[in-house]
Amino acid sequence: MKNLIITFVVLIATSALEAQTPNPRLFENDWYLMELTVDGNTIDIPSTSEIGDIELFLTETRIETLVCNGLGTDISDFTNESFTIDTWNMLIFTCNLQSTFDFESLYFEDFLRFGFPVGEVFTYTLVSGPNDTLTLTITNEDGDTGIYGNPALEIEDVKSNTIVLYPNPVSEKLFLQLTTGVAAQEVRVVDIQGRLIHQEVPTQTHLIEVKTASFPAGLYFVQVIDANGGVVTERFMKE
Repeated sequence: MKNLIITFVVLIATSALEAQTPNPRLFENDWYLMELTVDGNTIDIPSTSEIGDIELFLTETRIETLVCNGLGTDISDFTNESFTIDTWNMLIFTCNLQSTFDFESLYFEDFLRFGFPVGEVFTYTLVSGPNDTLTLTITNEDGDTGIYGNPALEIEDVKSNTIVLYPNPVSEKLFLQLTTGVAAQEVRVVDIQGRLIHQEVPTQTHLIEVKTASFPAGLYFVQVIDANGGVVTERFMKE
């Protein structure tokens, strides 16, 4: 009986410890910012020569992110629902565009609390979606949120500047202009949770129209797949 009691206590303690342990998938994925909300307003993510994919790197003891400049800090008390930040340090690169400074101010200072006292607690949720996609939502103490996704939905993306999207944000029709002669064999639209919203084989391969009137408002990714299986991915907002 004594051995049974000891075993039972050990099992309870182990379960409690596991419940407080961060999900290992947090550290097995690369994270990309998909949506930023500050003071209740969704912030447009600029797509310029200085700002590409906004990556977030997480370990159990450190968090780093990169827009044009970089930001990093040690973290502590990493549980299955929150972590605490130390002092942020900035890594300075050559950034000249006003849109870069404006966005970094909102992302770094308002959301991530660069320049604020140490000890801010961030909460987070990790949600699994179809096709092995994940959505990581991080929330600061003011309720501002950053939504991050892991890359790759079904096919590895090929990063390129071969597509021009317009209008963006879009209401009823999104036009895709392929600028370097890549012939589109398939077009897909995916929401921020990795769900396939639209799929078609276009009748034109260089100027494509996607009807978006029925899409709910929010952030989406459009994927253009060529004959070799390469994929170009761009993001757009539906009003």
